[in-house]
Amino acid sequence: MLKKYMSFFSVFVFTLITLSTISFTFAHTLLHSSPTDPAPLTKGVPSVVEKMTKGTAIYYSFSIPVGATNLAISTTGSTGDADIYLNKDKARNTKTSTWKSIKSASTEKITLTTPVAGTYFLTLRAYTATTNTKVILNYTSTTSTTPTPIVMCTMDAKICGDGTSVGRTGPDCQFVCPASPTPAAVNGSCGLSSGVVTTSVPTSNLCSVGNSSLVSGTGPYAWTCSGTNGGLNAICNAPKAVVTTQTQVNGVCGTASSNQTFSVAPTNNLCSSGSASTVTSSDLFSWTCSGVNGGTTASCRANKTVVVTPVTPVVSNGGGIDKPTPNANTTSYSFCSSLYTGGCEFTGLRSIRYGNGTRWVYKDYLNGFPGSHCNTNQFPGAVSQSGDHCEVADTIKTGTLQAPVTPQHGGMYPTIDLTAIPLGSEGSSILRIEPTTDFGASGSDIGAFRIPCTFAKMAFNDPIVYPGQSTRSHLHTFFGNVGVTAYSTAQSLATTGNSTCAGGIANRSSYWVPSIIDTATGKPIAPSGSLWYYKTAYGGVRPADVKAMPAGLRMIAGSMNATASQQDIGIHWECHNTGASRGATIPTDCQVGDTVSM
Repeated sequence: MLKKYMSFFSVFVFTLITLSTISFTFAHTLLHSSPTDPAPLTKGVPSVVEKMTKGTAIYYSFSIPVGATNLAISTTGSTGDADIYLNKDKARNTKTSTWKSIKSASTEKITLTTPVAGTYFLTLRAYTATTNTKVILNYTSTTSTTPTPIVMCTMDAKICGDGTSVGRTGPDCQFVCPASPTPAAVNGSCGLSSGVVTTSVPTSNLCSVGNSSLVSGTGPYAWTCSGTNGGLNAICNAPKAVVTTQTQVNGVCGTASSNQTFSVAPTNNLCSSGSASTVTSSDLFSWTCSGVNGGTTASCRANKTVVVTPVTPVVSNGGGIDKPTPNANTTSYSFCSSLYTGGCEFTGLRSIRYGNGTRWVYKDYLNGFPGSHCNTNQFPGAVSQSGDHCEVADTIKTGTLQAPVTPQHGGMYPTIDLTAIPLGSEGSSILRIEPTTDFGASGSDIGAFRIPCTFAKMAFNDPIVYPGQSTRSHLHTFFGNVGVTAYSTAQSLATTGNSTCAGGIANRSSYWVPSIIDTATGKPIAPSGSLWYYKTAYGGVRPADVKAMPAGLRMIAGSMNATASQQDIGIHWECHNTGASRGATIPTDCQVGDTVSM
């Protein structure tokens, strides 16, 4: 800034020194300024801006002393239109200025009758191109009218205590640092513990704003949350809970759970103590009796009567055709399970008896007995006695089939012991399904619907190849609908017959395969189970190409007239646990204990 004005001031150096008692009023020409480096504007001394292009601006600053009045800032002599904008303490954008004069004229003026003492910032902005614009500052001062001597500035900026920098203001090269802000008052505020019933002195969440005092009282409890910077204190309190001692009561099952048997879910005498839950039904009726005041919950159950509707098969010439006639088996028994624990594995249909040697109750099980079933609930009529356990028959239950008509067997038909046909399950007459919210994994087109079915029976029937001709086919092993005969149709299967499949009569379909014969003894072998499934999107099949199965769908794989192992018909044998020996013939190298699967 020293260089900007030196050329002008040098003309008057001698006069100002020798004529120190004489006052001068003169104009100076302004060449440049900026928001951070404003030019000083002196009272009564016009500042001439020779030329401004449209949109450009010149920046000034000046100081108003205490007690000054009638502040006036004006522009004259301009050939264009230059607007003026005024702010106190700091420069601002022209749009947010405190005072402004923006007339469409060559002269502008801002007046303040009682201006506040301090530093002001003025912006002169060319609305149109201008020349020779004079900016004049005037105000009435209560102090001496002695002209302020011109001071040469040696600094353009100053670093304030808060680290910010400010430019000089006024004719005396003053630097005004921002005043430290006065902190706002903050009122104290109670925390979440205030107003909440408690059994002990609260120690946390006392104040959400401010510092807490010590908690006083024995109930209700009281404390304050102090305000800051002159803010108000908050008064807080919490009521003390009244603790009453309640008697703990355990849940106890009612008489409905005392080895009772029901055909429908019981509704009375469920609990002798506590509250009963909803009765659920599976193989047993189950419910709970919940305790109160921290008491234990009792698990209760009752036996369920299973109503089995026998299916009378349609036969052509008497019994022993569509299913074996049971033999009068006499057998010995071996230990199988203790009460609720143990169990034993076996194949085929075997008799299980429950008791202690003086009284037995019998029930048939297929392909194994779980130890959890060894109890009076699973054996209706049984009475709990000391030493109760379960024993399994040493031989499977068998029946006798009538000799078949000579079937079309292609020369591969083995000799069969017709008096040693394994008996299968009677199936279920109940719809065993329930709602679910499990819809599997999303985002995949691959789907598989699997249905496990246990062994139903063996018979010389094939309702597809030889419909209406009993004992015409080779021996088949059947799964699913136990009432299937040579006369069965899709319509008769859909409406009659128990089912050995999961879900009970939800699936009354019939599935059959050629029976496996032990050629050393001629005895058919009872299967341990089967799994039937329907799939989509496997093998490159697009889901969009899969159609709903038509009603009465019939499927056959292989040829009954084959004289050798059949290849490429989608059937193979394997050792189930290892997946080894996949081929068209029964493997002979499976490990002991493994299962042979087709």
